Amino acid sequence: MVSASDATWAHIFRSETNEPIPLMAQRLRHIREAGEVLQRLYHGSFVHCVTAANHQALALLSLVTRDFASFRDEAYFHDRPVQFYKRAQILIADIWACCEGQGLGLFLDIDEITMFADYRVPQALVYFGVLEYSPNLLKLLRNPTTRLAPGSQHEMEIRGSSIWAVEQVCQRIRTKWATVPGMSPITVNPVLIDFYLWDLAKDHQEEMAHIPIHLTRSPFY
Repeated sequence: MVSASDATWAHIFRSETNEPIPLMAQRLRHIREAGEVLQRLYHGSFVHCVTAANHQALALLSLVTRDFASFRDEAYFHDRPVQFYKRAQILIADIWACCEGQGLGLFLDIDEITMFADYRVPQALVYFGVLEYSPNLLKLLRNPTTRLAPGSQHEMEIRGSSIWAVEQVCQRIRTKWATVPGMSPITVNPVLIDFYLWDLAKDHQEEMAHIPIHLTRSPFY
């Protein structure tokens, strides 16, 4: 990760079209930072970072955001610090999902991980009426030239509202399920709801096309 050339990484991340990968220089800095941190702190393997968390998702989240600067998805909202940590949380969720919650993927507090706040799941939440954008916000987002700056009020409100909305959906599912006689307990958490809504939005893009997604150029998405 540290020693590979720019040309090597450009080849690895080459596009199937003529559109180059965005933010390439920033991505390369992050890759090399990750490689350097892994060598210096974790004997060259992220496995050691995972095991250091002792099966605690929030502990792993703390390690990742402490040691790898590129995962510090942070901003200020009305002078108050806010942490979204989208990429760090989806990293943990992917380990959990790929390992089916076993071995390295066993996290006893996986339910504490939030949805992964970017642009696609908010669109699905609006489609289902869980979120509602104001007329002014819809007008802004439907303008093809609109780009929401990372850390801007609109961008942070959409991301924060989406996190809270998914928490509410999760709680509603748990409550409703518990009232159905004879039903076995189920695993439902914000991670699974995010996975479901993301796939649904991708599979039904035409149906949801009338709902604009917010466009933000950011390494944290």
